[in-house]
Amino acid sequence: MELKQTENIKSFMFNSILGVIFAYISVVIFSFAAALPIPANVFEPIAQSSPKFAFAVLDLFTIGLPLAFTYFIFVYITRKSKTYVELVTPILLALPFFLLHSYFVILSFPSSRIDFYLASTSPKYILLIVIVGFITAKKYRQN
Repeated sequence: MELKQTENIKSFMFNSILGVIFAYISVVIFSFAAALPIPANVFEPIAQSSPKFAFAVLDLFTIGLPLAFTYFIFVYITRKSKTYVELVTPILLALPFFLLHSYFVILSFPSSRIDFYLASTSPKYILLIVIVGFITAKKYRQN
């Protein structure tokens, strides 16, 4: 009994530390994505029809997909290190990220043009929320 509790504490600590590392790596991903030069001829056809949609697609591809890929790497690391717990690990990995970025969103929330702000920033977060939900619900779909 004592050994199992010690293993659970080690697993919790390992997954929490990886979650904090994932949050810090996400800041690096956001920084690199902000510095990416996007050619006007690629972005302009979409922006003419709907600027909100264009920024949403741009954020999804430049930030959302690298975040999702990084999250899958961290889940893979936890599965290979034998510290994966079905419901706890995916949430522990994503929780520091969502806490940090909810702080960023609250600080940068504009007083005007809220619809444009939400349309352009939410896709990168929605993709990660869907992936975390998919991974945590996987156990329940198997039953």
